[in-house]
Amino acid sequence: EFGVTVKSEHFLFEKEIERLLQKKYPNLFVETHSLLSFTNVPLEVCERHIREQENIIKELCHEKHSVDQIDWTKADKLVSSRLSNLYSHKMWYETNTSKL
Repeated sequence: EFGVTVKSEHFLFEKEIERLLQKKYPNLFVETHSLLSFTNVPLEVCERHIREQENIIKELCHEKHSVDQIDWTKADKLVSSRLSNLYSHKMWYETNTSKL
């Protein structure tokens, strides 16, 4: 995320959408640092989850330039279909939410 990419308007737009998704879906769209540092989710599951989050952001932001252009109905479908099934064990959230 460093270097020239950080200065890109589209990169900043994607980061804004990421923050909004984290707010809208706090139990599913989890900040990378929190997921890796404050949960007991296995690393391979974390990596898969992070990749899916990145794919969702890319898909929602494709050829878009403002928050008003984001299809939030599509976001609901993508998040519920791609992220909810990654947590087959829910104990991680229940035991670690106080640390997030």
